[in-house]
Amino acid sequence: ATLIFLPIILIYTSIVFRVLKGAVTAQQIEGNSAQMINQVEGILVVIVYDAVVSFILLKILDCSDVLSLQVHPPQQIAPQLNGEPKTEMWFVAHAEPGATLYAGLKRGVRRAEFEAALRAGTVADTIHRLQPHVGESLFVPSGRVHALGAGLTVFEIQQNSDTTYRVFDWNRVGLDGRPRALHIEESLRSIAF
Repeated sequence: ATLIFLPIILIYTSIVFRVLKGAVTAQQIEGNSAQMINQVEGILVVIVYDAVVSFILLKILDCSDVLSLQVHPPQQIAPQLNGEPKTEMWFVAHAEPGATLYAGLKRGVRRAEFEAALRAGTVADTIHRLQPHVGESLFVPSGRVHALGAGLTVFEIQQNSDTTYRVFDWNRVGLDGRPRALHIEESLRSIAF
């Protein structure tokens, strides 16, 4: 997948645009938005309300291949794993015919069945497959196993966290010819069975 990040927006009493690779002005962004989109790292929205600071991250994900099946730890589990919780929401901006979202365990799937499917390389059979349409959205709370399929472009709004556990990678190998690293134990502790 190609991650296309947008500029950071700080919201306080006014909106300030700042790019992780360097500061830019709102006028520069307005005048060069198509060119700027390839040069910036991400939109970080910082909301300050009654002295409470909240962070959300906005991304555009353009998937040319199915992403790894992953999970983010829930609030109560994250500290035990030295991670941070992450809940996200996807808005479908583009969906090619046949594109698929994977989200949530099928009814009745328990940990033992899920582990057996992991060992057999058939874990995708335990996950709901959705055929999204442009304009639809999906809430992905922490603890819900999920993946974006090929042919999708989604806007992802998420908690500002980098804690992601890869539970399954479709039996693919990395550039070195070996399977990519998985986070099985962390994933099993994070999935809401």
